[in-house]
Amino acid sequence: MFRFLARLRRHICYRPPVMKTCTNKCRLPSYIARLYACDLDRLPFSRTNDAYAPFTALGTFALAQGAALTAVAKGEGRDTLVLVIYGITVALTGAWIVSTLRSVRSESSADSPNQVARAYDRPSISYGRWTLSWTILLACILLVLGWLQLLPNQTTRIAYDRGDIACDAENAQQRLKLAAGTQAAMDKWVEWIGNTPRVADGEQFFWIEQKSPFPDSYKPFAIDLVCNKDYVFGERVAFLVKTIPGEYRPSYRQVPFRGPGFREACNATLDVLDATRGESLVILLFARAPGSAKQPTGPQFGFKLVPHFSQN
Repeated sequence: MFRFLARLRRHICYRPPVMKTCTNKCRLPSYIARLYACDLDRLPFSRTNDAYAPFTALGTFALAQGAALTAVAKGEGRDTLVLVIYGITVALTGAWIVSTLRSVRSESSADSPNQVARAYDRPSISYGRWTLSWTILLACILLVLGWLQLLPNQTTRIAYDRGDIACDAENAQQRLKLAAGTQAAMDKWVEWIGNTPRVADGEQFFWIEQKSPFPDSYKPFAIDLVCNKDYVFGERVAFLVKTIPGEYRPSYRQVPFRGPGFREACNATLDVLDATRGESLVILLFARAPGSAKQPTGPQFGFKLVPHFSQN
C-alpha cells in the first residue's frame, strides 16, 4: 500500500528536468497546470500508445458513483456520511486520472538514448483532461445538491404522530356514481371488482379512502384498520395513491397487510412504507355482517384507520 502511494506521489509531483515552471503557452495557475499535466507538454508525446480505454473507464466510474449517490442519499440522517464517502471515491478517481495524465516513460532513439517522454499520445491526453473536468464538475454539482437536500431520492422523512386518519367508505355503486368522463373509464376495474362479492354471504365491496393526503413524508409506520365488532372483512388490499392536479391519472403503490391469507376479522394491520407528501391511503376490501340478512351501509361498518407506532 505504501509503495503504491509513493509511486502515485512521484507521478503527480514529477517535474521534467527541462523546465521548472509551466510553459509560456499555458496561462493557467501553476497548481491547475500541474493538475492537468500542462507542465509536461514540452516533453515529446508517445506515437503508439493511447489511453482512451482507461480514461473512458474512469469517466464511466465517476458517472456510476453519481448514480449511486442519488440512489443511496434518501434524507434519512445518513446523508453526510454518504456525501463524505462519495467525496473520497471521487478524489481517488481524480487522483487516478491525474496520475495517468502525468505518466512518463524513457524512450531510446538515435539522438537521445534515454529520452523522457509522455506515456500516451496527444489526443489521449486531451481526452483525459476533458474526463478530469467532467469528473470534477459532476462531483461539485452532486455534492452541492446533496448538501442542499435536492437529490432525487433525498426526501426528508419524519415520524408519524398525527393521530387517527380520517377516511370515507363507499361501496362500488356509490363510487361509480361520482365518476364521470376519464375517471369513469379509468375506474372500470373498480366496477369489475364490485361485481364479484359472494352475494349468498351478504358480502359487499368497499372503497375506503383517506380524506386528505399526507401533508409530509413519513418514515415507515403501522396502521390498524378496524370496524365495528358486529361486522367482519375478509379479502383486502391497500395502496398509497398519488394524483396529478388537473387530471385523473392516479398512480398506485401497494402496501402490505400483515399476517398470512385473508382471515375474516374486524381488524387488520398494514405497514405503510415510506408514505410521501401528497399520497393518500386507499383500501379495497370485502365486508359483511355475519348472521344478518340485510346489507349494512359503509357508515354502519364504522371503518377507522388507527396508527399505533412509528418504525425508526
